Amino acid sequence: MKNLNMKKCISATVSFASFATLFAQEILIVSTSDVSIYEEGTSSVEFGAQTWRWSAAEDSAIPSSLKKNFVTYSDAKPFAGGKEIILTSCEGGWAIVDRAKKTARAWGVCGTEAFSIEMIGEDIVAVSGKDDKSQSGCVFLFDLKNEGKKARFVFDKPRGLYWDKDRSLLWVLDAGALSGCKLNRDKEGAFSLNRYKIISLVDRNTGLGCDLRPMPASTNTFLSATMKGMIRFVNFKTMRWHYNSSTIPVDAVNSYDSNIKGKSFFVRKRSDGSESDMLEKRMWGRKFAPFKRIKGASIRRARWVQ
Repeated sequence: MKNLNMKKCISATVSFASFATLFAQEILIVSTSDVSIYEEGTSSVEFGAQTWRWSAAEDSAIPSSLKKNFVTYSDAKPFAGGKEIILTSCEGGWAIVDRAKKTARAWGVCGTEAFSIEMIGEDIVAVSGKDDKSQSGCVFLFDLKNEGKKARFVFDKPRGLYWDKDRSLLWVLDAGALSGCKLNRDKEGAFSLNRYKIISLVDRNTGLGCDLRPMPASTNTFLSATMKGMIRFVNFKTMRWHYNSSTIPVDAVNSYDSNIKGKSFFVRKRSDGSESDMLEKRMWGRKFAPFKRIKGASIRRARWVQ
């Protein structure tokens, strides 16, 4: 009887541990040297254990001729429920990485620099970056069904991207506007990207935009746009900027993310131009407090893995 109770106790402990692991909050971190995932942890200032890490230098799937396009990383997002990680590098590379295998299943190069990435359905990769010939700002579309065929569309200085599947719009955070773009494909399979909805940024004194993220469905906003020294929120009913947007008392903000439980944080940029090694969380109103840090790391982006 004693052994039976002991077995039940062990079984219950294992089940609880599995349950806790399954629902543990994880944060995807983009640093200059790699892309990694950390447990949120219980500490108010440090992350928990590192559970995953990827760099192109250690992935044999990335051709050796393209390793030079994956040196420093600029963006990463969870995809397919966190089973895959999509990412970009400052040298123009992009990849879709199988999280379990730590291996890229698709990759490419958009130009000389890549800023952000977004999946449109299962087979189209959107990347904002610079064209390698003209050096103009572009949004690139890669068709995975057609051997990664590339199409480019010229913008001013596109940065943040978000695929809004409810409205079938690709939102592009540009230098002067937030543009909602309709994606079409003709009979030959060629893409077209038409600006359908434009929300001006010129009169907001916001500077150059850098990140664009969806907000939880429980809020009255659907997008957060990260720009110089502030975060702006877009109302999903009026499709206009919130006037009571949060202003952050730092020179620049690299990214902002919020999850369904109402937790949100941003990555700030120091006044000397270097990336911060700390996330800060958004408190009630416009107050902010220190959140998490990785010693010796420069954090460029941070995302909840949902």
